[in-house]
Amino acid sequence: MANEIFNESHYFMCEGGLKPASLKTSQENVLLENNKYYLTEYSLKCKGIDFSCRWVALLVAIIAAAIALLMSCPAGWVLLAAIAGAAGGALLAGKICGDKAAIVRVWLVIKDDVVFGEHKAVSNHKPQHLNCRAFGYNIVYKPNVTSEFEAICIFGGNVLMTGLEAFMYVYAFRGGGTLLTKPMTFFRNFGVNYLKTISKYGMLGRGVFGVWGGANAYYMSDTEGFNANEVAKASAQSFFFAETAAYHAVTERDPQSIALLLSMGGIPAGGKTGQRNSLGMEKVADATKADLANSVEGVKNNMRSAVNKAIEFRDKLKSQKKGDGAFEKYLGGRGINSQFGDTMGEYSGREFFKDKCGGKILDLDYKNTTITKEGIETVKEHTSRFGEDHANQKMIERLEAIERGELEITEYDKRYYTHEIRESQRYDNMGVEKGEKGSFEQWNDAHTATLEDYKINEIEQPLYHPEALNE
Repeated sequence: MANEIFNESHYFMCEGGLKPASLKTSQENVLLENNKYYLTEYSLKCKGIDFSCRWVALLVAIIAAAIALLMSCPAGWVLLAAIAGAAGGALLAGKICGDKAAIVRVWLVIKDDVVFGEHKAVSNHKPQHLNCRAFGYNIVYKPNVTSEFEAICIFGGNVLMTGLEAFMYVYAFRGGGTLLTKPMTFFRNFGVNYLKTISKYGMLGRGVFGVWGGANAYYMSDTEGFNANEVAKASAQSFFFAETAAYHAVTERDPQSIALLLSMGGIPAGGKTGQRNSLGMEKVADATKADLANSVEGVKNNMRSAVNKAIEFRDKLKSQKKGDGAFEKYLGGRGINSQFGDTMGEYSGREFFKDKCGGKILDLDYKNTTITKEGIETVKEHTSRFGEDHANQKMIERLEAIERGELEITEYDKRYYTHEIRESQRYDNMGVEKGEKGSFEQWNDAHTATLEDYKINEIEQPLYHPEALNE
């Protein structure tokens, strides 16, 4: 799968997102057996619900939880407010992001040697696959997410966890105030709340966290398949969330871990020293209001800066000349370009130099060809000059299976086989030595002339079988 050509069935995840999403194709020339199209360098919009934005959801959830807390609501209601805020924020973020974000996305894995029409394919040959230039987030292929149902389940889980995170931050502010004003109350709250996590219902909650941690590790892995060690490690860390937070708070001074510990001291333990009498409600509320105001204002400033960058980037793209920008490339029919040739192929639709292509255009037919060992050797010898290539190797394997009688020949196989043999002859006529790659111009002339020999348009009659491009 290392060099797999991406198509509409593949799911990707943004580093700052909540939901895995598949992308819409920008071409309708090559259709797979599952009725999905291959993606290209212009496939930048998501199908269905977009990635959404975790930070918008978290901000709305914090505001909702803070309002509930300042209204003296019990901790359970504050949690519900945080989760509701996260859900509303996630939907809002989907609207803000959505198709509008496509203008600031760019592919990092464009495959120059596979073209669908005039659109280059994209493949899984680098760790990062797309980049959002507005926020700097990478968007990465997640091979273990294979359906929209799984993507929606992950989205729901992430929204729930974002609500819990907002709940944690709000009570962390309160816990900080309690630690400063009533340290004994803080430690009492912490002790009682920790004991609750190892009660019957607490262990059930830990089990849920453990299952989610393991599932998240599996689905968000960048490698295909089940890695038992990674899943077990993530599951254990989520199950022992309080102990893990304590370890990271001490050894790494991790802010999120510190916030979780503070929140456990900020959630009222109940009893006579509970919410009303022991927390110094007014002082803590005032401190919480001030901290929240500063936090919200900081997030707002960051969001304004990001939006301004996105607008600036969009305006820059609009001002570019056609053909100069990554998103403004001309997609219409091509005229004669002296850089690529002086003749437009009648069937291929490609430019080439007719006097430099290794001979006259012949009237050939690929349909009645027979695969032979000698022909396969010629194909191997010719394609080897271009270096290792998965698609060529797969097609050669198909030809060998056909020659042995193990596989039924298809039109793809006939076109590929005859094309490579005839192209090899043209290379010989052009004086390119065996094993020598030659220049791009030589390849373009020989390749295009061979397409003309057999009256082939690669868009309508591809040379490569879909399975050679899809593995």
